[in-house]
Amino acid sequence: MEIRKLQRTGGASLTLTLPKKWTERFGLKEKDSVRLHMQKSGTLTVEPRDMRDKSPISRIHIGSLSDEMLLREVIAHYVSGVDEIHIEAPEITGHQRNTIRNIAKTLVGFEIVDEAGNVVVLKNILDVSKFPVPQNVEKIFAATFSMVEDALKAIADGDKRLAGDVIERDAEIDKWQLAITRRTYSLMYNHLTEEEVGLALHELHYYERVAIQLERIADHAVKIVRVVEASNQKPQHILTPSDFKKETNLILDLLTDTKRMVDSLDKDLAHAILNRTADNKGPEYLVGLIQQKKDSAVILIEDSIDRWMGYIMNIAERTIDEIIALENYTETTSEK
Repeated sequence: MEIRKLQRTGGASLTLTLPKKWTERFGLKEKDSVRLHMQKSGTLTVEPRDMRDKSPISRIHIGSLSDEMLLREVIAHYVSGVDEIHIEAPEITGHQRNTIRNIAKTLVGFEIVDEAGNVVVLKNILDVSKFPVPQNVEKIFAATFSMVEDALKAIADGDKRLAGDVIERDAEIDKWQLAITRRTYSLMYNHLTEEEVGLALHELHYYERVAIQLERIADHAVKIVRVVEASNQKPQHILTPSDFKKETNLILDLLTDTKRMVDSLDKDLAHAILNRTADNKGPEYLVGLIQQKKDSAVILIEDSIDRWMGYIMNIAERTIDEIIALENYTETTSEK
């Protein structure tokens, strides 16, 4: 880090010289233009004027990559913030092309724009302003709540059709969560600015953590409805414990309160949520179920409910962290 003094050059203007190493790195010379971005956090970033004109491009050589490996690599490139992904091979097979098409469906804003003999090009066509992060976190909340509610209903009724519907909805939550994580990396690595995203980095990181926890809640909704799909009979025994109904009602109430907490950044509500989840029976109850030789389906469902509690607690704890960090930052800057 360097400390440099501001200098007055006439009138009310103040100037700051740029480090020689930085200007040499980008080949800047006298009278060249640079872009200045004032971030929401109060920092000022400087970048060469033509940097944004060069869209980040990455390349993946299929080689011996399996379908799963290719999926992981494409998602990693997408999340990193690049705007164009070239998937290359000496000859791309029909099966590989179908795999790439299916992968493209999981990426918000990306479409296949070229399918030459030895390359498939995925390109970002989404304007960042068309994907406001807070509103999309709200969508994830709504979708997660409906998945949990319907998963519990599917368990109670042994409804395989509803269970299948819950499983299908999970893909949309995965897409939105990945798109939010992409925004975070894009901001971290200067592919986007806070001005373009409409959030400071710490705000975006907070929403990303919330989205990840909600995506995990949705994953466990899928996990428990697979019990219904695999069962040949209506699992009435799952409803036998009276406290099961209490737990399911508690989960839905907590998800509703968690959304209110995130919307308002309410620290008191975060503490209330944590106090309520602390009263839940937790892992020791699962041990009791095992000792009683309960049905494995019941144990799996109770385990997922316990994990739901944990993810909700994670969101509440992260909210308290965010509120206090923001309060401390506000106090520090207001003293200057």
